[in-house]
Amino acid sequence: SRSSAMKMTPEEYVLQVLCPRTGTVPQIRHALAFRRSIDIWTKECDELKKELAETSKEDTSTPAYNATTEETALSYLDGVVKKTLLPMLQDTAVNGTVSALERPDAFDPVSSVGLYNTSVKGQKLKVDMCAA
Repeated sequence: SRSSAMKMTPEEYVLQVLCPRTGTVPQIRHALAFRRSIDIWTKECDELKKELAETSKEDTSTPAYNATTEETALSYLDGVVKKTLLPMLQDTAVNGTVSALERPDAFDPVSSVGLYNTSVKGQKLKVDMCAA
């Protein structure tokens, strides 16, 4: 029901409502895919809130006007990215580079020289590459 959904934390809502309704499995890439849209939506909501306050002559300088007790969708997504995605990317970057450099053939020349040949203004440039 709506009342129980409103009482859920963002994580519970994603796992129990959003993903089952959309038929998706939650993945970290969703945080990045939806962040821009949610940012735009949040700004639109803030503008509507300000417009409503001006129309109803509400005092926007009071602390009660700007007070939020719940975690916003953007802060939730940013937290997911910081806690999950960034460590995963850092680990992949470090371990991928180290494992490539530790290969026995890491600095052997590539067998097919034509693979990395490029042309600039119609002239062929030979680019020496290694396996790493």
